[in-house]
Amino acid sequence: MNATIIALFGLSAGIGQAEPAIPADVQVTKGKSLSLGIKYNPDTKKDIQEVRLFLSQDQGQTWFMRQSVLPNQSEFAFTVKDDGMYYINMQLAYTDGRLEPPDVSRVLPAQKIIIDSTPPIVKIGSVQRVGDEVAVDWSVEDKFPNDRMTMIRFRPTTGGESDWQVATDGVLNRNSAKFKCPLTGPLVVQVLATDLAGNVGRASKEVAPITTSAYTPSTPPVMPSAPLPAPNLAVSSDPAPVAGPLPAPAMTFEPAAPVAVSPAPTMPAVESPKPIAMGSGIHSAPFPAPAMVPATPAPTPQVAEVPVAMQIIKTPRFDLNYQLEGGPSGISRVDLYVTRDDGRSWVRWSTHPGTESPLKVILDTKFNQEIEGEYGLKLVPISGAGLSDGAPVAGTTPEMKLQVDTSAPIVKVYQPTPDVNNRGALMLHWEATDRNFGREPISIEYSENPTGPWKPVTGGDAVIPVAGGGMGATPRVANSGNYSWNLPANLQTPRVYLKFVAVDLAGNRSEVITPNPILVDLLKPKAKIQGITPTGAGR
Repeated sequence: MNATIIALFGLSAGIGQAEPAIPADVQVTKGKSLSLGIKYNPDTKKDIQEVRLFLSQDQGQTWFMRQSVLPNQSEFAFTVKDDGMYYINMQLAYTDGRLEPPDVSRVLPAQKIIIDSTPPIVKIGSVQRVGDEVAVDWSVEDKFPNDRMTMIRFRPTTGGESDWQVATDGVLNRNSAKFKCPLTGPLVVQVLATDLAGNVGRASKEVAPITTSAYTPSTPPVMPSAPLPAPNLAVSSDPAPVAGPLPAPAMTFEPAAPVAVSPAPTMPAVESPKPIAMGSGIHSAPFPAPAMVPATPAPTPQVAEVPVAMQIIKTPRFDLNYQLEGGPSGISRVDLYVTRDDGRSWVRWSTHPGTESPLKVILDTKFNQEIEGEYGLKLVPISGAGLSDGAPVAGTTPEMKLQVDTSAPIVKVYQPTPDVNNRGALMLHWEATDRNFGREPISIEYSENPTGPWKPVTGGDAVIPVAGGGMGATPRVANSGNYSWNLPANLQTPRVYLKFVAVDLAGNRSEVITPNPILVDLLKPKAKIQGITPTGAGR
């Protein structure tokens, strides 16, 4: 096949090199959407009628034609349905009836790829604790495990996602580990297993505290008492291998299932508030009556850590500004290359004339099945003489990194309760989740009418952009889930509507307005006896 060269790129997931257990010419990926780039020989391209793509799922015993393209197209783009081993070959059909090769089953495959979209199944056998040492064993069910990437984490049973610690002081074997733990209370130990395709499986198990006495929380349960579900976080698809002791965190994982905290025996039972609404807009569901229960501040939420060189945008189409330097022959074209795995693999995304400025980038193409996520960009200009630095190879650092986030935050609002620590304040409760929240993404406003005008409830340093440009007057606060509102002294009505607004770093915005006005009268009636007047006095 000297007339045309075929290259394979992973689009929806990075393609990692196989472990020694898999032949060196086989690649592994978890993405089922693939792109095959075609590079033509200029001397024979004019004689080609079409290019045919053949696949085999039985290691070359039988082949079927998956797709054909005309010679004016530079790639195949397709999606496979099932996991498994795929052999890939290409055939050229010339205008004079010749086929090259005449029979794809009689030549070596151009590519061999294993598609594995199934995460490992992790089962924890036992967890034992002696003093400050914890021992855990487990089993992993997966066709292509990557034991080098196994990670052990632990946190208090009452902790959240930000409380996970990676076990680094100890010994890690293939299916067991022993590590030092500085915590003395009850723990959750989690085992995370990664396969060669980058799929991650996990399992968690609770461990009793060092002391034998019953554990009693030092503070009452957080209001609301039922733990709120944590947001889903991205999982790195192909972390770098680490040798020696347990690795430091190289990826972000979904939090383990929340663990309910039982109240101390002296505390009365507390009913969880019911959510008012989810999403945005005005809802017609009835608003629950306020429950007079104590509330304490919610745990500090996780804040998205944005890499220094990463830009977050909410549109997959944008203009890319650039500057060219060339020789006497000028610039014939500019190729845009894209990586979805931080430079481990690259695909030529689009080709542009050297006169186009700014360059129009379109990421939501038909062959890109996962629009949201991280992208790395690199431009390769080609001179009029055909000279260039060449396509980026595995390991090339992107010139620019960006993350496309088109999803608006999800917001739930719960019924307010009196602030037990401040008689003149109302404790507001909500839950907001998003993959790219900043440190102060939430604002709250109130109004006598569901359509406004709105007045600020929250206080802070940041402000929310308003429609039409400019900055609004309502400050944002952290996504803590609770906010103590000191009721204004000049409040003209005992009932008000509340509006909760959440804005992420990409500029996606959601708001929830309570469907019914909230009763904010916190004063308890009092009576004072002033004396007695005898009945029938003077008779």
